[in-house]
Amino acid sequence: MEPASGALTFQIVPESSEVRFLIDEVLMGQDKTVVGTTSLVSGEITVDPANPSGAQVGEIRVDASDLTTDDNRRNGRIRNDILRSGQAEYQYIVFQPTAISGLPESVAEGQPFSFQVTGDLTILGKAVPVTFDMTVTPVSTSQLTGSGSATIRYADFGISIPSVPMVAGVSDDVQLEIDFTAQAAS
Repeated sequence: MEPASGALTFQIVPESSEVRFLIDEVLMGQDKTVVGTTSLVSGEITVDPANPSGAQVGEIRVDASDLTTDDNRRNGRIRNDILRSGQAEYQYIVFQPTAISGLPESVAEGQPFSFQVTGDLTILGKAVPVTFDMTVTPVSTSQLTGSGSATIRYADFGISIPSVPMVAGVSDDVQLEIDFTAQAAS
């Protein structure tokens, strides 16, 4: 679909963006939320300020080989065993949007608005439908900021978490989050 004539395409700025996963585990008898982060995210949003309900979100790509937690051993296990993101074929987690719902008819600079983006999330080569709850703020005619979140079950992607002696249990659910800044292409 071609963008409308008044439409602007905004590119995600990795240096001002972050993708996170959060998962709960019991480590040495203590509840812990493990957070993995990366700023290596790319994607674009196309919106016509005069018709925001027709906005389009392009493919979002996250370099999973850069996901970093607070523990180097865990990072290695994620890259080598869990997400296998050290392998070229699994390096990227990809979200391919298929539908957007709840977009407003009009937006105002500085005023956040919320909507949902549904699409296929591909991890380890397996695509599963996922819906992200999003909030976006048009900062100016050349910048958008936003955040989104979704909860997934890692087993749905064929991901297994190896048993480690100090870890008594890991939650079945993973919270995925994105905070982003997107700049209009000049």
